[in-house]
Amino acid sequence: MCSTIQCKPPVLPVNGHLIQSEAPGMDGGRYAVGSLVQFACHGAHHLEGEASKPRCSYVGEPKDGFITPTKFAYDPGDELEIVCNPGFEAMLVERPKCLPDGKWSSPIPNCTNYTKI
Repeated sequence: MCSTIQCKPPVLPVNGHLIQSEAPGMDGGRYAVGSLVQFACHGAHHLEGEASKPRCSYVGEPKDGFITPTKFAYDPGDELEIVCNPGFEAMLVERPKCLPDGKWSSPIPNCTNYTKI
């Protein structure tokens, strides 16, 4: 049986708070893997570090192959390798890369049978 993985609420920064949002994966204080959280400071305090960190979501597996590394969420700069089953090849110009805005640079290509290339 498959079940949703829930993360514990994040630790709040000293003199700060969590900005709640209706983002996908956030449900009543429970956080699904890959949820984005955002912090802000109280009063005259200022945040050291990033208030949020965009991440790219898991994109699934190509038909007749798989991606590596497999993670729930990817950091900007992460690249995917497409590995095809024997007898198949991915027509790939460049590896899909997680961009700073949390989007992939290109879609995941399918693996194509050698006889169809």
